[in-house]
Amino acid sequence: MVLDQNGTAILIAIVGVLSTMLGGALTILGNQIYIQKNNEVEKKKITREKAEEIALLTYQVKYWSKTYVWRVFERKLKEYNDDEDWHDTFSSLKDDAFWLSDDLIKEPECPIDKIEMLINLYIPSLEESITAYRQAIVHVATMQGIADGSTDAYDTYTKETLLRYVKFICSNFEGNHKKLQCSLRKYV
Repeated sequence: MVLDQNGTAILIAIVGVLSTMLGGALTILGNQIYIQKNNEVEKKKITREKAEEIALLTYQVKYWSKTYVWRVFERKLKEYNDDEDWHDTFSSLKDDAFWLSDDLIKEPECPIDKIEMLINLYIPSLEESITAYRQAIVHVATMQGIADGSTDAYDTYTKETLLRYVKFICSNFEGNHKKLQCSLRKYV
């Protein structure tokens, strides 16, 4: 079968239209892949930035816990100053120059709520780590009830029992702090 000029022109037009449509479809597909990859890169960047912010906030919480434990038990520290175990436990809390004067110590904030919000919004896979971290913070905060005179327990604790309790609370917090930091490293 021989095509005349009109048939050839129609065939060329059909091939041209199909080529244009194929080219347009490939361009759209390429743009979608590019946009998707760009969104993934942007999401990773945002997650990394939020993980860095959370890491900084956890160090603020760590400073809060040390300050809190120090303030709660400084009265007992003075009472048991001659006890080496007691002194060693609390001297580890005094590792910053700011500890040297009560006038310089400002009560820091404990930004656990902000940390939880950032994790819930940006890194939900850390939900389990933050739950354990919050529980460790609750343990630190419960020491106030023992030490502030609102309970009789403070004066009824023996020196050894109180020291064991403080060591447990501090090591529990430190352990959970390190676990959260390790989990955050995956995102930084």
